[in-house]
Amino acid sequence: MPNNEQYRVLMEGVKIWNEWRRLYPETTIDLSGADVKGENIENANLSNTNLIKANIRKAKAVGTNFSQADLNEADLSSTNATKANFSGTDLSDANLSESQFSGANFSGANLKGADFRNSQLKTATGLTQKQIDQAIGNKQTGLPEGIQHPTGWTKNVDDS
Repeated sequence: MPNNEQYRVLMEGVKIWNEWRRLYPETTIDLSGADVKGENIENANLSNTNLIKANIRKAKAVGTNFSQADLNEADLSSTNATKANFSGTDLSDANLSESQFSGANFSGANLKGADFRNSQLKTATGLTQKQIDQAIGNKQTGLPEGIQHPTGWTKNVDDS
């Protein structure tokens, strides 16, 4: 359950949220289970935030800073996270399917069990073969040059 005050501030808009984060940098942010489905959180500072089981499905998260956040079991399916920062983020068991991650940074992110089926990662940075080997995907998942589709990844999303 998210912190109600913090959730309210986020829902007031990214500009207000980022200013609040600037004013209260030491505050522990708990947005676990928050529902921001379809919201515009573009360029929001969600670094070091508890977003466990958050519903971020179909959100506009272009340029959003998720660094060091906990997105374990979060739903970011069908989300535009172009140029988002996921460095050091826990994305274990998160649903990232059918999403756009062009130019996103995944340096040091935990992708164990993260579902990337039908997602676009071709220009994402910081990805390693080990991270991808621990994730779930299919042959339609676009991967950066030098990263191979794991042998267990299926042809179609329904083949899993």
